[in-house]
Amino acid sequence: MKKQKITFLFDLHGHSAKKNIFAFGEESEIGTNRYLYSRIIPKIIADSIDSFKLDHCLFKASKEKTNTARVYFSKKYHLNAITFEQSYGLLETGCMGISNWKNFGTALADSLITYAELIR
Repeated sequence: MKKQKITFLFDLHGHSAKKNIFAFGEESEIGTNRYLYSRIIPKIIADSIDSFKLDHCLFKASKEKTNTARVYFSKKYHLNAITFEQSYGLLETGCMGISNWKNFGTALADSLITYAELIR
């Protein structure tokens, strides 16, 4: 943190109950850069891959989430932090796994490029 400025924190997890790929993002004031970041990146990803479900995303941190990487680093270091989760189970579209993480990774990288172009 002292040598370079870190802008984003992405925390990747598997989820045993919710289906598809989704995000837990920051609760921020409407119109702020942090609000835009936490909403735009998932929206761009949702527009890119079918397995990412924007309506499954939650942009709020309850008290029991205080010690998660997303909330901790967001508050302590003022990072733009999002947790992305993917279901473990079988879906109509097939098994979620490595190939979906690869597709998601490509969509995430593309979303950062698109985001950078939008904020210029």
